This record gives sequence, structure tokens and C-alpha cells, in this order.
Amino acid sequence: MRSLANKKALVTGGSRGIGAAIVQPRAKEGADVAFSYASSHAEAEAVRRLAESERVRAVALRADHTEMEEVVAMVSEKPMRRSAASTSSSTLPACSLRARSATQGGAS
Repeated sequence: MRSLANKKALVTGGSRGIGAAIVQPRAKEGADVAFSYASSHAEAEAVRRLAESERVRAVALRADHTEMEEVVAMVSEKPMRRSAASTSSSTLPACSLRARSATQGGAS
């Protein structure tokens, strides 16, 4: 049995390095994962796809953690409740109140 089945995890900085190393075991144990990234949409997409290969929901959220509004928006949204069908991929628009978006590439 997967120990984190029916649980959800939020990882900051999950697109590479230590963050990605945290996302993957959570997905492997059955948790749906949402993770933030600052600038690398391609790396975030790779981590998201790898997590989804564990048959869990995974969402990449673009957020600048130096901007309080973006952090608040990131944790205030309910990304796991959104249908993946409602976006072109499971990478949701950025949390920025300034309307940057992961799907549009945004500035880094």
C-alpha cells in the first residue's frame, strides 16, 4: 500500500535539485503533488510528467517566493481541485497578481 495515498503535498522550489528530489518520492508514495518553480517551465514540466507517471495528480505553479502576493496566491488557489482538462497541461497559470503565466513562458 502506498503510504501517502489520498494525501496532498505542496513543495516550494520543486522543479530541480532538492525540491525535485522531494516531489518524486511523495508521488511514488501516492500523494498528489503541487510544486512551485521560479523560471524553468521545461524543468517543471519534466518533474510534473515524472510525478504523474506514478498515477497521481501533479501541478507545477510558477511563483516568485520573494513576492508575498505570489506566495499567498499559490497557497490560496486549490490546484488539485481544478481539472487538468481545463488547461492545456497540468501546469497552471502563475500565481502572480501581475498575470505572468507558466503556459506563456513569463519572464524569469
